[in-house]
Amino acid sequence: MNRLVKLVLLVLLALPITSLADAPDFDQLDESVVRIITRKPDGINTGTGFVINDQQNVVTNYHVIEGGRQYFVADGGVDQAHLKAAEVKWFSKEKDLAILYVPDLQRPALPLSSVEPSKGSQIHAIGFPGAADLLTEEVSVESSVTSGTISRVIDAAWQENTPLFRVVQHNSEINGGNSGGPLVNMCGQVMGVNTIKTSLAFSIARGEVISGIFFASHISSLIEMLKAQQIPFNEVDAACTESDSAAVAYIGIALIALGVAILAVVFSLSRPRQQLIHAIETYSQRLRRSVKPVTPTPPKPKQTTSQGWVLSGVNKQGEAIRLTFDEAQLQESSTRGLTIGRSSRLSEFVIKDDSISRRHARLSYAENRLLVEDVNSLNGTKVDDVALEPFKPKPLSSGTTLTVGEVKLSVARAN
Repeated sequence: MNRLVKLVLLVLLALPITSLADAPDFDQLDESVVRIITRKPDGINTGTGFVINDQQNVVTNYHVIEGGRQYFVADGGVDQAHLKAAEVKWFSKEKDLAILYVPDLQRPALPLSSVEPSKGSQIHAIGFPGAADLLTEEVSVESSVTSGTISRVIDAAWQENTPLFRVVQHNSEINGGNSGGPLVNMCGQVMGVNTIKTSLAFSIARGEVISGIFFASHISSLIEMLKAQQIPFNEVDAACTESDSAAVAYIGIALIALGVAILAVVFSLSRPRQQLIHAIETYSQRLRRSVKPVTPTPPKPKQTTSQGWVLSGVNKQGEAIRLTFDEAQLQESSTRGLTIGRSSRLSEFVIKDDSISRRHARLSYAENRLLVEDVNSLNGTKVDDVALEPFKPKPLSSGTTLTVGEVKLSVARAN
């Protein structure tokens, strides 16, 4: 019996365990989140926005654009060549929301979840906190992500003597520059629009530092406005259940295994030991007689059709650069390809050059073609001196020149 119990425990421990909340694809979400730059008479204000439809409408906070004379979206960099002019389409000072129209912006839209989030559910805040630029020599166009949970959903207002609306309180850290960025659930759907202004003002007025308490306008306020203005958007009115269903499935498997184990124990206890051993021996003998020996088939040799590539050049210091890979690596990559950048933590191929962003460009393979795309780098990516639009893959072929920042790389087949 002890041996049987141990066997049951081993079976239960061997059951595959999955996370109850798989994170969304942040690389994909990055394509829809942009940095907002507002030029004011007394300087520049920055914030975050996100695309909501194929008409290139971008949502942000009103206080991000308040008092501005010109509005821009940083699309691949923060220099004049990468700034795309924006127009204010609608705003509400009371709800601290605004809609921008960016004619030349080509980014995918994020879906809006009208479901009120439950307390304790997991969320992520995406944006461009200004403090994140302090440790680098560049004003980043790469978003930052923080994670947390929903603390509560309340009726509140950003200003006194104004109508109440739904506000999400959460603990996913946001800082100056995050304002206007999306608060997303585990399915990558927007649940709220983050704001930092109110909590900062409250902290200054009370003379205290707020820790772990942040706020976002519930997406219902934005949806109500979009419908009133007849602005298209993608609404999701079903709860994010992808992770929950997976958890239920695994719990069900565990319960079934436990039930089988209990039945096995009861069965073993209800029969005399001698009879049980005899039954097992009889079944084993019959099984050996019925099973015919099988001659193992030798495995077929793997056919390697994947072709190798080499990107070679030199950096500013005259140091040789040689990046080698094959198509199989690109297809097997869990991050939709291999990233070229300055950061060893964020990129598979590291080039130490200050003109290259931490995550600069991504190599991929699709439809029998080698592709490269700029991932919203500061100094841009070029193929044969033609600048790439962020997140728009461009084919590479042997003999072409790939320029990342100020580093030129020759593209060739590996010998």
